[in-house]
Amino acid sequence: MILDRVHGTSGLVVTPFVPVPGIATASAYTAADAFGSMGVFKTDIAGHPLPVRGIIVAAKLLDPDDDTLSLTVHIFNEAFTDTADHDALALVAADATKWVTSMNFDDGTDMGAFKGHEIQAWNSPYYSKNRELLFQCSTAGTPNIAAGAIPSIQLCILPFAEE
Repeated sequence: MILDRVHGTSGLVVTPFVPVPGIATASAYTAADAFGSMGVFKTDIAGHPLPVRGIIVAAKLLDPDDDTLSLTVHIFNEAFTDTADHDALALVAADATKWVTSMNFDDGTDMGAFKGHEIQAWNSPYYSKNRELLFQCSTAGTPNIAAGAIPSIQLCILPFAEE
């Protein structure tokens, strides 16, 4: 049972920080661009698979480039047709039933050499027969990401008790 092996007493499943894949470095983005390609959350930080059913309760974004990303992460419960990096985000209607939620990160907290962003008190249930959540990002800002400074995202999930 997942609750027997999750971290802490809360039963919270925490994913590792997953780098946003497919970002063109040293290239300025335009607001409303797709930011990278399809990424996937597959496991918790201990390497265990995600629960089949759960509630996404929080998320974090680390920006080691210290840009103002104004990033949105669009989360799906199955593979979807992603938009090419740098193109205007245009997810297809056929994937609508796979969409779980979209989470908008604010401009973040400047930590000196990086920015940290948090979304707390989110409450989005999901079902994923494959025990994974897929994502693509878009930006409302105009970041220009340096090589070696790819942002990464972490989810916190509360599994349903019967999982």
